[in-house]
Amino acid sequence: MREMIIRGAKRCGIALVALAVVVAPAQVAKAAANDPGARPAFAEQARSAGLDQRQARLLQGEVDKTLAGMKVGGRQISANEVMSDDGRVKVVIPVPGEERARSLSGATTLANCSYLYLCLFDYANFSGTLRQLYYCDFINLGNYGLNDRLESYDNSQSAGTRAYFYNWEGQWVYKFGSTAPHTDYNLNRWAGLANMIDAVDPC
Repeated sequence: MREMIIRGAKRCGIALVALAVVVAPAQVAKAAANDPGARPAFAEQARSAGLDQRQARLLQGEVDKTLAGMKVGGRQISANEVMSDDGRVKVVIPVPGEERARSLSGATTLANCSYLYLCLFDYANFSGTLRQLYYCDFINLGNYGLNDRLESYDNSQSAGTRAYFYNWEGQWVYKFGSTAPHTDYNLNRWAGLANMIDAVDPC
């Protein structure tokens, strides 16, 4: 509730409307993921999206790796999406053979960051695994198995919202910020910034 209030205050109430829209689907997804029959359903979802058996198998392997790396716990919510148990991080995994992540759940393509989110990408040009962050809270990416793997980002939060990026150097050290709307397609352009971020405070 505290985070909802903070987000609402910083985003002039827009976020509360967005949250109301997504809560019910998230609850449905959680119930589905906890259902023993969910994995076959995800496999069928992958097939329906045009993946062959090999692609579906490789994709599920990547989902399993992502879940295994989440110290906070997580759950699979679609054929290629994982939600952390604390609700702070959503991960979208690219289909094998594709550079950019896209949802296979029937939602719109997520390679382009949704409004009000901070999106982090493994590789340059917004490619590789996508992480969506929404809450105004310090997020230790190591708790999600996602630290030291950031080469591009899209700050698609409401105008003026500032995100903060940190590295662990025996203590948390601020490295750079981003004021929405703002993107950086390749952190390799800046000495020492690519693949070194360990924490983010979206707002």
